[in-house]
Amino acid sequence: VNRMLLLWLALIPLCCGYNILVSIPNVEKSESTLAFYVTNGLLDAGHNVTLITSFKFTREHKNLKVIWIPEILTASEKIMDDAGLDWEKDFYNLLASYEDIKIKTFLKDKRILEIFKNRNTFDLLLSLSHFCESSFIFLMNNDIPFVQIVTPGMEIFPLANDGHLVSPAVMPNLRSAYSEYMTFWERTKNLLSILDYYYGTRKAARVYMESVTKKFPDLEEYDRFYDRVSLTLINSHFTLDGPFPLLPNHVEIGSIHCRKALPLREVDKELADFVEGSGDAGHPKTKVFISHCGNLGTQETKYHGVPVLGLPIGFDQPRSCAKMVKKGQALTLQWDTLTVEKIVESLNTLVNNPSYRENMKTLSKIVQDQKDTPMDRAIWWIEYVIRHKGAPHLTYAGKHLSLFQYVMLDVILVWLCVFLFLIFSVFYVIKIICCKERGRKDGKAIGSPRKNVKKYQ
Repeated sequence: VNRMLLLWLALIPLCCGYNILVSIPNVEKSESTLAFYVTNGLLDAGHNVTLITSFKFTREHKNLKVIWIPEILTASEKIMDDAGLDWEKDFYNLLASYEDIKIKTFLKDKRILEIFKNRNTFDLLLSLSHFCESSFIFLMNNDIPFVQIVTPGMEIFPLANDGHLVSPAVMPNLRSAYSEYMTFWERTKNLLSILDYYYGTRKAARVYMESVTKKFPDLEEYDRFYDRVSLTLINSHFTLDGPFPLLPNHVEIGSIHCRKALPLREVDKELADFVEGSGDAGHPKTKVFISHCGNLGTQETKYHGVPVLGLPIGFDQPRSCAKMVKKGQALTLQWDTLTVEKIVESLNTLVNNPSYRENMKTLSKIVQDQKDTPMDRAIWWIEYVIRHKGAPHLTYAGKHLSLFQYVMLDVILVWLCVFLFLIFSVFYVIKIICCKERGRKDGKAIGSPRKNVKKYQ
């Protein structure tokens, strides 16, 4: 009887699904879009999902509960509108302002506080890797696994949360307009950009997390919750952005939103307006995509093999565009020097020069040649970390080391000091011996004439 009871208890999650909390109270539509795809996958797999979002989620499902907070967007959009096109120049102060308003709106919602009270009823928290620290309240005194989604693709800091430091020499920063192949000066600028981003975002976080720590004092050291990450879902793939060394709990889900082509709304279009996940890029009439080069858009063009005319605005878009230009898959134009003539010239080049389309078609075949789908990988690994209580056996030892220890600076400095001490000691001993020898010789040289004087006297 006991064995049957244990078996029945073990099968409950398989029959009824896990209870998963998806918290994405962000203000960027593309990030929500990616999280919505994962949410749909979890629902299709039979799991119970509670979704916290600032954007409307249109799907209805018996296993779905949506906490829609549109006020987050309303409050944040005013700040962005006031900043205008110059938002990049004062990025960190702007970040602090709209995140502060977002969090205050988030915490005012009574439904959020109700979920906080019942946070122990969930089997897993799924959130974003950046600017979602308010979701950490659901991890307080709660041992559930934490899964982060890295929406911009390969990024140094989310990987570092797992103790894995990828060299800045091959991984351009989120806001660096470089590919992974950088010159000396580009690597120098990239390192400075990484340091600027690190200290800038931390400074902003101290401002916008003040509202949270006042209400939840236990979150004062909120950085420690990044150590709770059990699984990192990366919106990238080695076929899309090149290979990088990853840990077992770093799972690539790039192109998770891509699907086969659907009929265009206007069949005779040759230049299509992009709708993420619509399949427009794969229509045979689509010759070129004009895009701001967001990660989801560039992935879909790579999936379908369509050249891109890039008009990046900011954040990770210049980086995505630079990578495609470097590989002969796109051309780019800058907004401050944009003219009709330049647009026409670039479009003619992309349409009439077959190398761009050939490069993208070759890439498309590689991207689609995968043994399983990004969605299958995402759902399997989420279920895996739940089944194994956060999968602590996947924890990399480097996660417990400081940067100083990780790059062996402590070892290098200690042994360098020992080496210098030995060198100094040897030279010091040699110096003493030489001084004594010189003194002995000088004494003999001085004493010899006196002996001769006495002899002749």
